[in-house]
Amino acid sequence: EIGGEAVEGSHFSTHFDATAVTTKSAPKFVEDFEKKYNRSPSAFAALGFDAYNLVLDAIKRAGSADPKAIRDALAATKNQQE
Repeated sequence: EIGGEAVEGSHFSTHFDATAVTTKSAPKFVEDFEKKYNRSPSAFAALGFDAYNLVLDAIKRAGSADPKAIRDALAATKNQQE
């Protein structure tokens, strides 16, 4: 209503839908999030979850908390999906 004719026919997409999860770690993330916060996670919550897991994986692969080693491990990350 607010956008009126200016937005008629517009389409938007999102990178996350809590009702249509596509990775094996997503169902548990959604379940845990809903249990803790009493609502479905937003796309931003899902991005935070992914970012946390990317960094955690990089730290494990770096075998150290050294920032350069972690940066290098992050740079070497390819096609991460869980």
